[in-house]
Amino acid sequence: LGPEVLRYLAASMLLIVAVLLLVPTAGAWVTLQLSRLTSRTAGGGAAAATTGAGQFGVGALLGLVWLPCVGPTLGTAIALASLGEDLLMAFVVMFSFGLGTAAVLIAAGLASRSALMRWRPGVLSGAARGKKLLGWTLLFLALLVFTGVDKVLETIALQILPDWAISI
Repeated sequence: LGPEVLRYLAASMLLIVAVLLLVPTAGAWVTLQLSRLTSRTAGGGAAAATTGAGQFGVGALLGLVWLPCVGPTLGTAIALASLGEDLLMAFVVMFSFGLGTAAVLIAAGLASRSALMRWRPGVLSGAARGKKLLGWTLLFLALLVFTGVDKVLETIALQILPDWAISI
């Protein structure tokens, strides 16, 4: 698929999600259909997340979301490790990277769990407003892509941003 087709496909997906968030009956219908689908699968539902296979699935999804963010950093660590001819030094660099990454993920998990327990009542009361705000934002972004205004904004941003921000 060409880049133009992918742009319009992405914009269409943004538009669909926006409609599901902004039109309560459409969102409720899709939620019902998806819950029916997941209830048919073996081990589906919230209880599956507590099993080993469920945890593996959650981790795999996190990895898919996280990979684009960590990819450049991991590439840099691999390049740095491969520069040296000392295998021990390469191991130390990669091991340190792994420890640092794991420490941040564990800390974020522990902090988010305790924070969510404290904030849960307030978060649940504001969820409807957040859902609407996200829906309008996605609708706005979809319209930017469909009209080509996103490319105009990208051109302006590329002219304003310093070279170090663009060359990453």
